[in-house]
Amino acid sequence: MQKILNTIKIDLQGTNNKSSSAFNGMVSLAYLYAFLYNQTKDKDMLYQSLSIINNCKAEIFQNTSYDIIDGLSGILVVTLNIFELTKDRELEDLSIGIGIDIIKNIHIEKDRAYWKKNNGNELIITGFAHGLAGISYALGKLYRLTNYKNHISIIENLIKIENNYYSDNIENWIDLRSEEVTSLDTSPIHWCHGATGIGLSRLKGKDIIDTSNDMAKALRAVEKNGLYRDSDCLCHGNLGNIELLLEVYKENGDLNLYNKAIVRANEIIENQYTNGYINGIGQEFDSSGFMLGLSGIGYEMLRISDPSKYPSVLLLEV
Repeated sequence: MQKILNTIKIDLQGTNNKSSSAFNGMVSLAYLYAFLYNQTKDKDMLYQSLSIINNCKAEIFQNTSYDIIDGLSGILVVTLNIFELTKDRELEDLSIGIGIDIIKNIHIEKDRAYWKKNNGNELIITGFAHGLAGISYALGKLYRLTNYKNHISIIENLIKIENNYYSDNIENWIDLRSEEVTSLDTSPIHWCHGATGIGLSRLKGKDIIDTSNDMAKALRAVEKNGLYRDSDCLCHGNLGNIELLLEVYKENGDLNLYNKAIVRANEIIENQYTNGYINGIGQEFDSSGFMLGLSGIGYEMLRISDPSKYPSVLLLEV
């Protein structure tokens, strides 16, 4: 681990990374240090995490994306996690400021939600990584952890709008990126898009709005057609879909879901002896990355072995 951290420090000294996102930019390092602090209780890790956030405040508010992957929603989740660990009031203020920036750039009209972008409106799609579920997840965390309670009805509105896109015909939320989805077989059931990520968001927001019906739909889709996809990766593969089973098991203690996760994980392990793990980039080569490759697959195996010990990175938990 120390070798990895040393490499990161060297890379930072030689780069000028202006991206602030939680998955691809500087805030991802703040998340890493907060995660490691919670695992090691090394206070220097927490200091490093807080320092990174403080040093990139300007870049954060220059970010004009608003989703979990690239934008302010992902950054908001990370800053809230660090605030929860440090109780730093400046960080609470920063989190509230980010939340207000997200809310003021959402435009709702005729049961649709749009980003105010480039002097126009851009439709907000469904799903966790780039859409409505991720935004409602981040704003729900803001409501839960800070003193900011204004405009919180927007969470309920975003959930209702996303549910307008649920299709009984495909038993999933419509993927607004495509017009060719005609059945559950061709509909995305992933963390990034579709039932898995939406189910995770609803599970974490059930204290704000009753999402039991959504949860049942998401879990049914994953169990029916989400555990034997064409990739094993976290972002859009089998291990990412297993995450929903683990989180629901943690919530309600349903051992059938946990056993199903274990059985499927064992099948994936057995299959790799013959065919290797199926990464999320291209099956002809291995990827060591986290969201699309082997390190993420390995981490989810740890999660399955002890879901309470290892946090959900897909939810940016620490």
